[in-house]
Amino acid sequence: MLINVKEKREKIVYISRHGQSEMNVKDIIGGNGYLSPSGVEYSEKLGDYIANNIDTENTRFVTSSMNRTRQTAKLAGVSPEQNEDLDEIDAGDFDGLSYGEVKCRFPSEYEARKDDKLNYRYPNGESYVDLLKRTRLALNSVDFENCDNFLIIHQAVARCLIAIMLGLSDDKVPQMEIPLHTVIKIQGSEITYQKLL
Repeated sequence: MLINVKEKREKIVYISRHGQSEMNVKDIIGGNGYLSPSGVEYSEKLGDYIANNIDTENTRFVTSSMNRTRQTAKLAGVSPEQNEDLDEIDAGDFDGLSYGEVKCRFPSEYEARKDDKLNYRYPNGESYVDLLKRTRLALNSVDFENCDNFLIIHQAVARCLIAIMLGLSDDKVPQMEIPLHTVIKIQGSEITYQKLL
């Protein structure tokens, strides 16, 4: 008697930051801008990566609601769901300022953030602690049972997601390296990085 047993594997979560944005180039905090020429180039390479490496029929694509993630997905040739819980950390009153401007105009805020990036809350914005709570909500909507997931998101959100998924302590979150133009693949407790540009 033959029994057909389908091999059950741990589902994969792919994470990519959006392509470099105009705001990244200008060192601007937050904002809802669009991609730089380099970000456009990355998005096209991401499309090639997806076409050659991802089973798109069995992968759910998700972005934040912000322009730069949606533009990245569009240029990569995928039609994602949007999830506001994956939006970048809310910089509050500092949204649209450069880090240099914050340092000059609000030196005590700049130092407070430098001293305790995990707990520092932007005036009228969020802290990493707040973002971790929001990111946990987003993770509740990730289908780990039936499909792989490909998330096109932001640096701070990626830090939180990876830390939660790998069981890292919260104090490690703000210092995690999340490079631009790289696909991060998480399967179980294994994590790999593939630079595309």
